This record gives sequence, structure tokens and C-alpha cells, in this order.
Amino acid sequence: MQYKLTAKPIIAYAARCEREGLAFVMTAGHGNDPFFMQLSTIEGILLAAPTACKGFIFPEVARDETPAFRYAVLSHIKPVCDLCLKHGNRKVFLRAKFLFWAADCYSDMWSWMLADKKYKDVIVPDYAKQDEIPGVEKLLITDGEVWYDEQGGRHSAADYARCVEETLRAASNQLFARIRGDVAWTATRIDPSHVRLVLIDSGYLDPADRVAEVTVNADVVAAVDILRGERLDVHNNHFTAAVPMGTLRVIDIEHR
Repeated sequence: MQYKLTAKPIIAYAARCEREGLAFVMTAGHGNDPFFMQLSTIEGILLAAPTACKGFIFPEVARDETPAFRYAVLSHIKPVCDLCLKHGNRKVFLRAKFLFWAADCYSDMWSWMLADKKYKDVIVPDYAKQDEIPGVEKLLITDGEVWYDEQGGRHSAADYARCVEETLRAASNQLFARIRGDVAWTATRIDPSHVRLVLIDSGYLDPADRVAEVTVNADVVAAVDILRGERLDVHNNHFTAAVPMGTLRVIDIEHR
């Protein structure tokens, strides 16, 4: 990556956003290059845009616990969090994918900071992939304080709640299935008439027996637990599946 801007034009850009009332968040580093900007530049942005700058993003923070990245967490990411705390609880979006928020965040390198109540209003867990659903065009945008419509208008959470709920409900109707219950799940298409549904006890720290309510947006022919060889009862394209503590169920759904 080439770095073409010095601190001065970056801070000037933040100041212009402040004058024009343009809210923004800015990338402050990356998992492959955490030291994207100096701390002095980041503080300069916070000072130049006290209302427009909503915070900073660190993408791809799911890195191995190497001494080099541990140094980056201690000497850069944490100080950025401290600066955001100092300047009005701006946000630090830690963007990661794969199993980071289910496993890596509990490691020694991260847990001491993520569990510190000092940062509860600063650090925002962020997942790298967007929930792109075919047939759903509306984009929901929030900076953690207000919601923005597609024209850039600002709305309070109370005023925009109904719009968010209706959008998510419409999106859920485009999914192959809707799953309710305290479970984690994935759905993978096997062939044109079969989808494999994996239901997992979501209690990483508090494992327990779970129950999943599954509603399929298709005509279900059969739902079979392939590990148990058990056929589940399906009524009106809906079925219930118990997920034992600390385990998972793999269910193949045949549909028309």
C-alpha cells in the first residue's frame, strides 16, 4: 500500500467535514498494517472534527498471537481507544471475520481490553461480511448515535425503529429459512432441492440445552438429522429441533 498523504491534509479533510456537517468514520489501521496513521494524526482528527468524526475502524484484526501484533494492540490500538475515550467516547470498530468474535476475542491478547468496562462505550464489535440478501436493496446505516436514511437524513433510534424492523422483516422473508432461538446456525445449499442446516449451541461461555424454531420459506418435503438418522416432524414448513448442550445438529432439508 502506498501512503501519499501527510497528517496535514488528513486533518484538513476532517476539519472540512466538521464545517460541512458530514459525519464520518476513518480507517486507522489494518490487521496487516496496524500503524496506518500516527497517534498524533488520529488525535488531530478528533480535535478537528469534534462532532463529525464518529470514530475509527481497524479491519482484519483477527491475527495470530504473535509478539509483533501483540505490540500493535498495546502500543497503537489501545492508545487509539484511549484517545476516543478522552475525546467524547468516539467509537473504535474492531472489524473481524471467521471465529474472532466467538473465540479469538477471549484470548489473552484481547480479553483484558475487551472485558474492561472502561471501553464499553468505545469499542464496537464489527463483522467483516455484510448481510447481502437477494431482492433486498435497502441499506441500514447507523453511526451508533443516529440512523441515516438513503438520502442522508438523520433519525433518532426511536423514530427510525419501525423502518429498521420492517426492513429486517422483509429481508428475513427472502432468506431460505428463519431460525428463532438461542442457537448459532449456517445454511449451505447442497443441490437445487437440498439445503444443509447446522444448528449449534451458542453458549460459548454458558453452554446449555437449546431449542431452535425453524421456518422454511419453501415447500419442505423432508427434514432429516443426518447424524442421528432421524426424520423431523414438519408442519406448514415449520419444525422444532432441540440442540443438546455443547453440541450441534446437522439437518438436511429437502424442498420443492
